[in-house]
Amino acid sequence: MGKRNRIDRQSIDLTGWPSVDRRQLSSVQRDIFDRRENAIQRYIAGLTTVDIAKQTGVAQNQLATLLKRCLEVHGDGRLFGFRALIPHVRVKTYQRRQTPDPTSDTTGNAGLFSQLLKAYPDLEVMIRRELHARKVRVTGEPPKLRLLGIEGLHRRFVQQCRELGLRPRDYPLCTQEQGIRSLSAFVKRCLHENFERAAHYAGATHIKGPASMDPHLAAMAAVRPLEAVEFDGHLLDIPLQLGIPDPIAGERIVPLERVWLLAVIDVVSRAVLSYHLVLEREYRAYDVIRTLEKALIPHPTHTFTLPGLALPAQGGFPNQCFPELAYATWDCLRFDRAKAHWADDTLRVLCDFLGCMAHSGPPYQPNERPFIERFFGTLTTHFSHRLPGGMKAKLKSLRHPKPGEGVPMTLAELEDLLEIMVAHYNGSPHGSLNGRTPLETLAYYLREKHSPLRWLAEPRRRNLCLMQMPRQAIVRGSVGRGVRP
Repeated sequence: MGKRNRIDRQSIDLTGWPSVDRRQLSSVQRDIFDRRENAIQRYIAGLTTVDIAKQTGVAQNQLATLLKRCLEVHGDGRLFGFRALIPHVRVKTYQRRQTPDPTSDTTGNAGLFSQLLKAYPDLEVMIRRELHARKVRVTGEPPKLRLLGIEGLHRRFVQQCRELGLRPRDYPLCTQEQGIRSLSAFVKRCLHENFERAAHYAGATHIKGPASMDPHLAAMAAVRPLEAVEFDGHLLDIPLQLGIPDPIAGERIVPLERVWLLAVIDVVSRAVLSYHLVLEREYRAYDVIRTLEKALIPHPTHTFTLPGLALPAQGGFPNQCFPELAYATWDCLRFDRAKAHWADDTLRVLCDFLGCMAHSGPPYQPNERPFIERFFGTLTTHFSHRLPGGMKAKLKSLRHPKPGEGVPMTLAELEDLLEIMVAHYNGSPHGSLNGRTPLETLAYYLREKHSPLRWLAEPRRRNLCLMQMPRQAIVRGSVGRGVRP
C-alpha cells in the first residue's frame, strides 16, 4: 500500500468493532477466520508483517487488504470490523467499469443496469416515483415474489431512456428484452429495502411488530423531560348512558355513540401530562388545543363524587407533583395525520404560540408513537373492557348501541374513573423505565440531573384564551317577540 493510502494502525480501536459468532461457521471457515483475526490484531498492535506471517500463516501482502476491508462501512451504519474476515464475504457491491458490448446480447452484461442508473440518475428517480404511486404491486413472499404491473413500468422506463438520448445501440435498447429482468430485480430490491415500505407496497394499511426508528425521529431522540411529547385521540370502547343534570326533569339520560379521550404523554418519563374528554362523534381542533392547554396549566385538585375514591399515594399528575413543570412547554410534539391535528388553528398554536415543532411522522405507522399507543392499550385493557357492556378486544369495529343499552353513568362518575386511571398510570412501575414510575423518572431528571426546562412567557400565561382562534358569529334575538339573544 502506498504512502498516500497508508492507514494509521495505532489510531484504530478494536473495542468498537462488531464481533462474529464463530459457532455459525464451518470448521474450515472457522480456521481461516481465526488466523485472519489473530493476524489483524497483531498487525494493529504493531508487529512486523514477517513475524505475523510466521505466527498466523497469513501472507504479508494480505494484511493491508484485510485491514482495509475491515474499515469499510456496513449497511447497518457501522464498520464491517471482524465480519469482513469471514471467508467469501463481500464488503462492496459489484461496480462495472467496462463499457457495454452491443454485439453481445446474453453474456458479459453483468452490472450494466447499475451502471446505467449511475450514469442517468433520473431513471432511478422515475422508477421510485412509480413505486411510490403504487403502480407496481408485489404478491407472495421471498423468494417467490410476483410483480404486478411491471410491464407498464418497463414501457415507461424504455420511453424515458429514449427521451434521455439513448440510441438503439446503447443498453438497454440494444438487448432483446430491453432490460426487463434487471428492472424487475431492481424493483424487488427497492420494495424490500425495509419492512414498512414492503408492507405498504403490498397493500397493508396497518403494521404490527416493533417499530423501526424513523431517521427523522432518530435525529430528534429525546434525552430530557418535555423535549418531545406525543399526542393522540383514543375512542373508548364503552357504550354509555350518560346522565346530564336537567333543571326541569332532574336528570336526562342521553345514550352516547362515541367517547373520545385525548392525551399528551412525555417521551422520556412516559408520564401523562394531561387528558381531555370529548363526548361527540369526532373531536375537533378546539379539543386538541384544549388538551394542550391542560398540559400547561397546573392540574386542579379533583373532587370525587364516587364514595371511597381518592388519588393513590404514589400517583398523580406531573405539574401537581412538581411545581416547576407549570407552564413548561415542549420542543417537539408528535402526532398522526388526523384532520384535527393538521388544522390551521392547531399548527398556529404549536408553532406560533408555544414555539415548538410539529412532527406528524410517516403515514400508516402508528408504532412511530409507541408510548401514547401503549398508554391507550393499558387504558383499554384495565378500564374500557372491564366495565359492564365494554367492547371486547376481538371485535373488529364498534357497533352502535341500541336504545337502553350501555353503562348507566354520570359525567362526573366517568371523570372520576379516568382521573384515578391516569393518576395510577403515572405512579405505576414501568418495565421500560427499569422498574421506575413515570413520576420517579421525572424526579430523577429534575432533582438530580437538573434537566433544563423551557417555560411559556408570562404575558401568554395570563392570556391562554388566545390559544383558541376567535370566530365571529351573529347572535340573534328579538325584544318585540321576547326572544333572548
